[in-house]
Amino acid sequence: MTDTLNYRITASYKDFDGLIDNVYLNEKVDFQQDKNIRGRFIWQPNDDFSADLRIARGETEGGAVNYIYQPLFGINDANDASLNIEANNLGENDRQITSASLKLDWNISDVTAGLILSADELTEFLSGDQFPYSRNTSATSPFGPNVFDGVQTQYLDTSSQSAELRFTSDDDSDLRWIAGLYYLQTDRFISSFNGLDLGKGIPRVEKTPPVNNDISPATVFLADSNDNQSYAVFAQLNYDLTDTQELSISGRYDSDTREQTNRAPASFDSNSGEVREETFSKFQPKVSYVYTGLPNLSLYANFSEGFRSGGFNQSGVGDLAASAGLSGVSDLYKAEESSNFELGIKGLYPDISTRFNASLFNTSIDNQHYFVFVGSLGAQVLTNIDEVSLIGGEFDFKTELHDNIDLYGSFGITDSEIKAYSLNPADVGNKAPYVPEYTVNLGAQFHAELFSGWLSTLTLDWEQRGEQYWDPSNTSARDAINLVNARLGFNRDEGDWSVNLWAKNLGNEEYLAEWVLGGFAHPAQERTFGIELRWNME
Repeated sequence: MTDTLNYRITASYKDFDGLIDNVYLNEKVDFQQDKNIRGRFIWQPNDDFSADLRIARGETEGGAVNYIYQPLFGINDANDASLNIEANNLGENDRQITSASLKLDWNISDVTAGLILSADELTEFLSGDQFPYSRNTSATSPFGPNVFDGVQTQYLDTSSQSAELRFTSDDDSDLRWIAGLYYLQTDRFISSFNGLDLGKGIPRVEKTPPVNNDISPATVFLADSNDNQSYAVFAQLNYDLTDTQELSISGRYDSDTREQTNRAPASFDSNSGEVREETFSKFQPKVSYVYTGLPNLSLYANFSEGFRSGGFNQSGVGDLAASAGLSGVSDLYKAEESSNFELGIKGLYPDISTRFNASLFNTSIDNQHYFVFVGSLGAQVLTNIDEVSLIGGEFDFKTELHDNIDLYGSFGITDSEIKAYSLNPADVGNKAPYVPEYTVNLGAQFHAELFSGWLSTLTLDWEQRGEQYWDPSNTSARDAINLVNARLGFNRDEGDWSVNLWAKNLGNEEYLAEWVLGGFAHPAQERTFGIELRWNME
């Protein structure tokens, strides 16, 4: 715009019909329409000051809440992807996000002062069929007339404002440092509605339950407002002990105060108006050591502690979970805390165009957050696994086999174990949920000038994800899955045109993308392929 003011405007539109079928409705369930516009403005009047303003707006409409209840078909297996979605109501998601942030930087002598201000607004509405996600209405439910087989919705309205002030030293001295303050204010309203399925669709329920609704009479309505205030102070020191050794010491203290007010009408919740408040806090240290005295190699060691705030489940969910046989679940879930030791080595050999990274880690997690879905009530619950241990290692590399051939790959292995679980002590000794035993990735890239003035690139990528469990009881495992992706690209030397052919899951592997305790399953997308054309205008 001027010599000191620059801008960038980006807009995108995506319309995807979907690939996963609802065989009863003869419609796709994973459709999505996404519209986004983003703007960025940078003002730098001199070398000592800059301002960076970013604003964005996004709107998304897509599929959601589309599950298969396997026991309805005599199956309860995370490895069985043979069933189709057949609910008589199509799950949908409607979301709007608006955000703005301003980053100001001042160079003051040998220190840079930075201030970041941001504000975000999100509204989201989800709707779908309810347990057991069958083709029946409530009147014809396989569990009996008006027993389950209803409809469900959830409405979320969130606004947040944050500020961060940090000071950073110059990086050209042996001692370098960063220190700062952070504050976040979040206001959130959430409601969940269950109603009878009369075969007339799903009503849009936001902050109040429908009264005498002829589309879907309400059976359950939960609602609460949440006032969350968080702040943190942090600092880091980096010191060059010698030309080949660096020591880093840092710490962060977080405090998060959460207040929840039950907004459900008394006719739906006897605890209407109840106010609960809890504060979660922790100091998190980190110490790192790096040694670069070996040719082409660097060694490092880290110790760190982490923190994820606790909070409240939606008001009344704990009682609902207990009524469904999941006893011990509380409306309050504890903060998750972790400690991690890591040793690693990094190698870079420019003469043979090769690099690699290898590491070993030992992580202990206290009160790990675990998501429980009570499908019979449409209830979503966060609870805690008292102690989980993760021990493993990772390795990745990239090398040039030939002037036209690159080879890359990675391997990771994790031995997970539940050490303590008060909700169900019988699960102690089991594998942690969502953690595959290993992951393997191997790929090759071939590039050559097959046509004059065009660089051609063929990429083949194979990924294997090892066996994993989805719940602490290790009820059912998903076997290892193999995914093959490919891409063939043609890029003009001038850089103005490119053409790419791509395929994902080339082998058409059938597997479940999600499986929840009790036999709630969601299939993964099968083979997809397409073509991309790009033209850069000068």
